[in-house]
Amino acid sequence: MKKIDSCLLTHLTACMVRLTSTFKVEKVMTKNYIIRKLSEVEEDRSTCGFRKRLITREDTEVGSVSYLNISDAQKHYHKQTSEFYYVVRGSGIMELNDDKVEISEGVTVFIPPGVRHRVIGDVATLVICIPAFEKEDQFYD
Repeated sequence: MKKIDSCLLTHLTACMVRLTSTFKVEKVMTKNYIIRKLSEVEEDRSTCGFRKRLITREDTEVGSVSYLNISDAQKHYHKQTSEFYYVVRGSGIMELNDDKVEISEGVTVFIPPGVRHRVIGDVATLVICIPAFEKEDQFYD
């Protein structure tokens, strides 16, 4: 049996597909990118509705991305995290501190740390958090 070259073994290991209990991940380390399909990500209940966590803090601390179907959202804020909400589908009202703003498909909202917020309505959003979201940075009044 031939001995496997350590460089080849390192390369093969770096290209392995990682599976987690929550979702399938294809992570190609030699290319430094992640590919994740929405259809392969499990949905969980969050403060704002039903969320599919596409990119998480476990992947990178730089930022996180979630697909969120708003449902019975609770007003909350973050001390460290900035959020971008992009409305993919539907329309509703976004509460930002004491303001109420109409949102609909194609609208993007930037929410800096400290702004109390929630969405009311039948809305699906793409939420981008910078730095990556962590539960310890979610607060309620």
